[in-house]
Amino acid sequence: THRAADGVTVESFVLAPAGRGPHPAVLEIHGGPHGWHPQVVMLPLYQSLVAAGYAVVLPNPRGSHGYGEGFARACVGDWGGADFADLIGALDALTEAGVVDPGQLYVAGYSYGGFMTSWAVGHTGRFRAACVAAPVTDLFSMWGTTDIPNFAAFELGALPWEDPAVYAAHSPITALPAVRTPVLLLHWEGDLRCPISQAEQMFQGLRKLDREVALVRYPGGFHIQRTPSQMVDFVTRHLDWFGSHRGRPSRTAGEAAAGGRRSSGRRGSPASSGRQ
Repeated sequence: THRAADGVTVESFVLAPAGRGPHPAVLEIHGGPHGWHPQVVMLPLYQSLVAAGYAVVLPNPRGSHGYGEGFARACVGDWGGADFADLIGALDALTEAGVVDPGQLYVAGYSYGGFMTSWAVGHTGRFRAACVAAPVTDLFSMWGTTDIPNFAAFELGALPWEDPAVYAAHSPITALPAVRTPVLLLHWEGDLRCPISQAEQMFQGLRKLDREVALVRYPGGFHIQRTPSQMVDFVTRHLDWFGSHRGRPSRTAGEAAAGGRRSSGRRGSPASSGRQ
């Protein structure tokens, strides 16, 4: 556990490879936001990352279930605020403990975890690479296309036309110009909860900004439904994406905020097919 600046205690689970640290580390962010770690459905990914030599950090930031109603409601109206600080705080605590290597950090997440991964790369430059899966990136279009529009209104406290500023302020797409982290997007075409257009918007924006980005679109499926072969592909692409960016210099938070220089990777790489 670690204690946030406001005194809140945040618990994290860590899966570490054999040997002494510090280890390269993947910050894995759960969905919800009112989900929790560890998520059994993602264990094949976590175990594969550990086998490849990464420590997998599984924090339960405010908003997570399992710590009381007040803790679970603490991120409502504050997506990307204290919940994001809790995630970064977990990495800082594990860095201080010698578990993770601050120069070899990666980030990934699914659903709300995809939202927070998208948010992270627009607000810090400490990650070498990111895998964004089934994300929310634009809360305006999310409200109008998801199968649970009332959920978005509850989480933000207003409908889009009642408070457009809060929708823009909490949408990762607003911060796309600050992104310097190489991003891999993965999404299922049959997703009605977080429609694939959420990934497409981020993909098109990063292409326009000349950032390193790739999109994998899987046929069929739903938000939490996928074939075994697609899951194998999903895990393999995480390993390949992170592996291909090991050893590259990471950006500092200051560089990301200031603009930095463009990624040296491919410009607007074409969307790839995840058909299995």
